[in-house]
Amino acid sequence: MKKKVTMSDIGAALGVSTVTVSKALGGREGVGNEMRGRIIRTAREMGYGTARAQSASDDRADAAAVGILTCERFFDKGSFYASMYRELTGAILEEGMLGALEIVTAGMEKDLVLPALVADRRVNSLVLMGQFSPEYMDLLSSSELRKVCLDFYSDRGGCAVVSDGRGGAWQITRHLIGLGHRKIGFVGSSTATSSITDRMCGYLRAMTEAGLLPVPPAWIMEDRDAEGRYIFPLRLPEDLPTAFVCNNDDVAARLIRQLNDMGIAVPGDVSVTGFDDYTLFPSPVKLTTYRPDRERMARAAVRALKERPGNDDDGTLRLEVGGRMIPGASSGPAKEK
Repeated sequence: MKKKVTMSDIGAALGVSTVTVSKALGGREGVGNEMRGRIIRTAREMGYGTARAQSASDDRADAAAVGILTCERFFDKGSFYASMYRELTGAILEEGMLGALEIVTAGMEKDLVLPALVADRRVNSLVLMGQFSPEYMDLLSSSELRKVCLDFYSDRGGCAVVSDGRGGAWQITRHLIGLGHRKIGFVGSSTATSSITDRMCGYLRAMTEAGLLPVPPAWIMEDRDAEGRYIFPLRLPEDLPTAFVCNNDDVAARLIRQLNDMGIAVPGDVSVTGFDDYTLFPSPVKLTTYRPDRERMARAAVRALKERPGNDDDGTLRLEVGGRMIPGASSGPAKEK
């Protein structure tokens, strides 16, 4: 029986440490793109990590590395997408494949520079994590690699796995309406990402069903500029809503701080809700939010790669993965007039 290949074997073949091999195969920071590519290629050649690769099968596609691409503006060590990335690499390894992460910088996206993983054909498929510009999506489509969009969708092709943003925001807005709120605002730049668009649609659906339209334009607020940077403090309307549905938890936490600085208590005077159940910006109170099922989203994305052969860029398949609302201390009954 053929000896099982270990990370130590790969490191010995390349003259690098086992730690370096582990970082490269796990898509973690600390390994340059060139070395990461060498490690992945050597791992595949030696038959590491998959029974398929260690058998006599010649089906190399199943044993190939999966390229994970994300935008620089969405990714840092503690971000929502860093958490999603951990779930994704686990799902990839469970399927006997290898995952390699590359972060697309703002300059690469603007100048339409292909990621090294794609340009050097180091991977056989891609998971695109977080929304890219339409022009960059066109560039990636030119590679003819199988693609899955994770947490966004695009008419530029590739099937998509997303959280139920519409349903989640609908639940949260209904929660506020049930607490007696009628003046409810929405905070989020709806054209920035498809996920924010969906969350705004869920908010508007709930407001429509409750007979609370039209919503004054001043109650729907942009939260970021054209480069994706937050634009706090927000310009709040004089006729302040009694509750806000925010497109994510970071925005909700920042808004609570802004309201507190103005002498407005949350939830005593105004209720604030978030989305994602994940924030880097500390909230003064525990947020009412919606928790996407990141583990199920990651598994669904990997399954989609395996089950949809070829480039398959018609963009017709969209898988929505449900989550659940998490009540917190940031929402309470509407203040009586």
